[in-house]
Amino acid sequence: MKEWYRLSTEETLREMHVTAEGLTAQEAVTRLKSHGENILLEGKKKTVLQVFAGQFQDLLVAILIVAAVISSFSGNLESTLVILVVIVLNAVLGTVQYVKAEKSLGSLKQLSSPNAKVLRMEGKQKFRQKRWRPGIFSCLRRVTWLPQMEESSLIIRCGSTRAR
Repeated sequence: MKEWYRLSTEETLREMHVTAEGLTAQEAVTRLKSHGENILLEGKKKTVLQVFAGQFQDLLVAILIVAAVISSFSGNLESTLVILVVIVLNAVLGTVQYVKAEKSLGSLKQLSSPNAKVLRMEGKQKFRQKRWRPGIFSCLRRVTWLPQMEESSLIIRCGSTRAR
């Protein structure tokens, strides 16, 4: 992995194959096709049935199941039913909590996808984070959240000073 922060402005521009004016619209489309969108890949999501089944894999639940089996062999049907109801209720509540957490996480992902003004040869344009790709320059304000990019270069100009 390159240490982009150690490169000069000219070296960074040369490595990223861009000019200080930014990318052309055509080059931006080409880079989007070759690099893809700036998003994290997600694993396969569990179905509700898989989440429910996973609730029974806890050690405490296994102990309760063993207790229910022992209770049923000892002839204490009432205790067996109470233990089984507790186990099933725990699994249902755990599943509901997991599904709600997944929905909340999805909502947070939508909110955390910021827009940024980027420099193009055609001028400043507004883009969503997932449309960023190597070679894009962001126009920063005093407080700006930057989307994370893998091996990205960033040139910051603050007044008359430059930071790389």
